[in-house]
Amino acid sequence: MNQRKLIPTLALGALIVLLVGALLGVSSTPGVAAPGDSATTVIQKGVNYLTPDVVNWTKAGQTCAACHRQGAAVAGLATAAGSGYNVNQSNFTGLGYLAQILASAQEPSGIWSLSNDGIYQNTTSSYALFGLSQYDRFVNTRFSQNLVSGVEALLPHQQADGRWVEEFGAFPVNAGDAPVTARIMVAIAQAKERVDIGRARVYQAALDRAAKWIRDHKADEGVSNFELAYALVGLEAAGVPTGNSDLLFIRDRLLDRTSKLTGRGWGTLETDAADPFNTGVVLYALRQAGLELRSSAAVQQGVAYLIDEQINDPNTGGGYWESPLVGSRDIPTTFAILGLAGYGELGVRVSVVGSGQNILDANKTTPQTTSFTFDVLNTGAFGGTATFQFSAGGGLPGWTGTVTPASATLAAGQSTRITLNITTPAALPEALPVEWTVTATAQGTLAVSGSARVTTLTNPPPPAAGLQSITTLVSGPGAKVLLGQTAQVLSARIAAATGQPVAGPRSGVVTFFVAGVAVGADNDADGDGLFQVTWSPTLAWTARGTQDLRAIYSGIDQAGGEDLLGSVGAATLAVGLSFPRLEIVGVDPPSGNQGETLQVTINGNGFDEGAAVSFGEGVQVIELVPTALRRSRQVRALAQNRLVVVVQIDPGAALGSRAVTVTNPDGSTVTAPDAFLVTTAAEPLRFNGVEPGSAKQGETVQVTLLGDGFLPGAVVSFGEGVQVQSASVGKRGLKAASCGVKRIKALAETRLTVTLTVDPDAALGPRDVTVTLPDGRSATLNGAFEVLTSAIPLVLDGVSPNSGKQGESLRVTLSGGGFVPGAEVDFGEGITVQNPVVSKRSGKTGGVKPLADHVLTVDLIIAPTAPRGPRNVTVTLPDGRSETAVEAFTVKSAGSGKLSLPARKIDFGTVTVNKKKAKTFKITNKGVGPLTLSVETAAPFSVNQDNTIVLQKGKSISLTVTFAPKQKGKVVPSGELTIESDDPANEFVIVELAGSGK
Repeated sequence: MNQRKLIPTLALGALIVLLVGALLGVSSTPGVAAPGDSATTVIQKGVNYLTPDVVNWTKAGQTCAACHRQGAAVAGLATAAGSGYNVNQSNFTGLGYLAQILASAQEPSGIWSLSNDGIYQNTTSSYALFGLSQYDRFVNTRFSQNLVSGVEALLPHQQADGRWVEEFGAFPVNAGDAPVTARIMVAIAQAKERVDIGRARVYQAALDRAAKWIRDHKADEGVSNFELAYALVGLEAAGVPTGNSDLLFIRDRLLDRTSKLTGRGWGTLETDAADPFNTGVVLYALRQAGLELRSSAAVQQGVAYLIDEQINDPNTGGGYWESPLVGSRDIPTTFAILGLAGYGELGVRVSVVGSGQNILDANKTTPQTTSFTFDVLNTGAFGGTATFQFSAGGGLPGWTGTVTPASATLAAGQSTRITLNITTPAALPEALPVEWTVTATAQGTLAVSGSARVTTLTNPPPPAAGLQSITTLVSGPGAKVLLGQTAQVLSARIAAATGQPVAGPRSGVVTFFVAGVAVGADNDADGDGLFQVTWSPTLAWTARGTQDLRAIYSGIDQAGGEDLLGSVGAATLAVGLSFPRLEIVGVDPPSGNQGETLQVTINGNGFDEGAAVSFGEGVQVIELVPTALRRSRQVRALAQNRLVVVVQIDPGAALGSRAVTVTNPDGSTVTAPDAFLVTTAAEPLRFNGVEPGSAKQGETVQVTLLGDGFLPGAVVSFGEGVQVQSASVGKRGLKAASCGVKRIKALAETRLTVTLTVDPDAALGPRDVTVTLPDGRSATLNGAFEVLTSAIPLVLDGVSPNSGKQGESLRVTLSGGGFVPGAEVDFGEGITVQNPVVSKRSGKTGGVKPLADHVLTVDLIIAPTAPRGPRNVTVTLPDGRSETAVEAFTVKSAGSGKLSLPARKIDFGTVTVNKKKAKTFKITNKGVGPLTLSVETAAPFSVNQDNTIVLQKGKSISLTVTFAPKQKGKVVPSGELTIESDDPANEFVIVELAGSGK
């Protein structure tokens, strides 16, 4: 590896001056960001663009819930929130909605898979867990159990060498095994904070194995910056110190690989131009590895590059990034935010100095004291200062824990050291683990906080093996805790897997956590089998809204009995300053027609997330529409003042008024009598246009139908061969009535937007389009849509690998263009073709512009008797078009013998006509297995063998070749002795036969 050149101090100072100018909006190069935008403004604008973009994409029916477009976006937005940026965290229109989408896509096994069809489990789960882990760390803990169950499901997928395997084969996901491994490592590291001590040891062992795999491959050649960046992220997640030589080795490789074309930022390789996608993930990795903005010129230039490359969006007031590597804006924007948010305006990291476990003496007759040391770092990057308050939670009754100092004011990049001092009662029992959480919170900014967890133990420690326990939460799940007012009892019961209850003061400890913070512990001193604490949070409690509640049982090393392993019971509760009274104050609109599907808003107070709505018999609630939450400065997402639902009124629903009922998940309910009226009239259905009016075979497009009276739930048909994936109804907007008229008339026109796919073999020509409403009414527009022929030519320009052996099974990739699903491939006699898969292949020319064509991957089974030699390869599309590559694939022998000859020519000299002359010719097998061969020749030569010959390893055979001339003169052309064998390197050998007659 080339050694990184150190920048002289004066040069570095000059770079920092230039950077400060860039951060203040004085860019050294022309950019597309708004003039005067500071770095923090650029990041905030990116957040403002990314959040609604991904939310709207998801709501449009893109159910790839755990792909990089959602999982990575949640991670980036959560990181931005943890750095002090203003992120829309709404459960209906913002980050909370995206996190909910990730959680809801999780399968019962704990895994995620693409479209829940069981494939790409590692890939899909890694992105979902990456997003949820950062949401859990920086924003809200309500999905902690989804995180833990996902990690548990993926642990068996870890390979023996420590990695997880990347299964997806398309850009930008197909970047080797390091990225998927690192994302899972990040999730494991966060989930480790949510489990018992014994399980945490298992998680750390998995992290250590993965870190070893990364270390073993840290110097691999030919890897991309994307892979190296994730490798760095993985080492940090495993707890590798920032000064570790392996971590520094990878960090310095990245710093050495800035783009040589653009002079700053990072591309896929150092020979490529920089792009926001790669620059963002590299900056994220360097930040996770502890590299400060002020300490690296490469980081400074990378940040400045992203600032200059942001594009302003006049529609949202936000800003986005584009990359030549990907077609959509949200992917480069996601990774740019992920990279920049780490160098945020504000942030805090709390880390334990030394061991996170201290051993105390059991049965000591006097109180004991112990302490833990923590480093607190202001991770803000842009020079601001912040005051952080320090607090400690956890411990048993009679224990005290205080943090000194209680607060500190830190400049960006500055750290301080704090101490947790713990005092215990006398006579501690054996096998007593007690957990503590130390939290640092930015004063005046409740969203910015960090914490670390430590444990005091008396010997013996919790066991690593034994009988599994089961923890069941009794009180606390679903509770609504009022800050400064509620004394909330949290309790749990423990049982062995056999069903035997666990009770008594020497049977282990249950520690209760809310939002990841230890709020108390109990060792069941009264022996009634109920482990409980009373939690009375003050107004200083910062984690509000719906949060994770868990009871973590320590397990117990039982002298003379079977050891019990630890376990966890998990649920959620709500925390806030107030909870509004449940009431309905109005319904809008207050009526609907028989057979109509419409959107209805219920206005009121106290509606909880997950509330159910009922309109009585004949009116079905078919969708709960996400809507804005009612917020205050103190309470996050505890209640909303309206519920929006889509209702479908049966054509035969009873006419007249009816009650509307809202029921919260906790069972509380409210009913508004006579709040909704079912009537008879229906708006007429008119259908007058389709835009665009055509699509090509094999194409997926979005089409808008124009008209009046479209309703949610409408079904659209374009005829055979055209599949409609989704449909949504909306207003078309204002339209000018005529030219030259000052006043613009609003037309009450609606539109029905559908996404459709034209089959590759769909019939060409115009076709009718029909819209059918849920009440059975329909309208047809004749000849409104036309299917055009595909404009993509079929090209077959390569087969790799281009050979295979008899009896072999292998995967082969055909390169070219115009391949479509359903294509058939023929390799000729004796070769079975299976599992054809069409995908895009992305490469680069000049390091800047993408070059994209198709690849067709197939699995081949070559029969042991398949004829050897070259053969043609033919691709046939469903529409009948085909393309053949001549002699593009060769079938070779599978033999293990090796043919050895003394010479490649036999000269008989001159022989009298009608006389004979014989010579012997020796053939030897010098291979490692049997050699099968046959020989043949033609007059005037002959050979004494016409059968198949099998030579074992090291054996030879002597053949007799005879020359019997029938005429005078030299034999022209020379004769040939043809030897055909299963030696893969000598399948056909010609020995020249020469002689003359006299």
